[in-house]
Amino acid sequence: MAEARAIIPDHREPQYHASKSRPWGSGIPANLCRAKVAREKKPPAKAAKPEPAKAVAPPIAKPLSPVGRRIGTYFEFVDACRDRADELEISRIELDRLTGLADAHASMLLTKSPMKIFGPVSLPLMLDVLGLRLLIIEDPELTARTLRRRTRRLTSHAHYRPQFPPISGPAKGWLFGYPAPMEVEPNP
Repeated sequence: MAEARAIIPDHREPQYHASKSRPWGSGIPANLCRAKVAREKKPPAKAAKPEPAKAVAPPIAKPLSPVGRRIGTYFEFVDACRDRADELEISRIELDRLTGLADAHASMLLTKSPMKIFGPVSLPLMLDVLGLRLLIIEDPELTARTLRRRTRRLTSHAHYRPQFPPISGPAKGWLFGYPAPMEVEPNP
């Protein structure tokens, strides 16, 4: 403490600056003369280090197989695909590679809150890689409920044939918007 006071010459008088309200300028704070001296403490004795426990991997519960599972919603279908990928131990990156989809596409399809949905391209590819097929079965209770609630449609409104008859004979090029192919004579 005395050393700190010896650094400050006695002939200096406290100077007060407009922006600073401390005496002795900006060099040493005024509270320095009241500061406690840090006492040296003996370092605590080092305790014996316990040996680390052997690392044991926690058992991972495998999900139930999605094969034979009843699926009624899109989210249940996504859960079934996710469980099947886990059952086969296939990563999402590997799913992308095997299906031929873009990078991270399988991750976006199989997340809990899907960022993408299965479409006509991704659905058959994913089913093939996961070794799954869709089977549609009738639920008699739901069918009976629908039949009770429906209004019959007119059979005259049902169209199962194509609207336009097929074009027979040589097609005109202008019909399809490009020049007609040239007719080639067959070799005798």
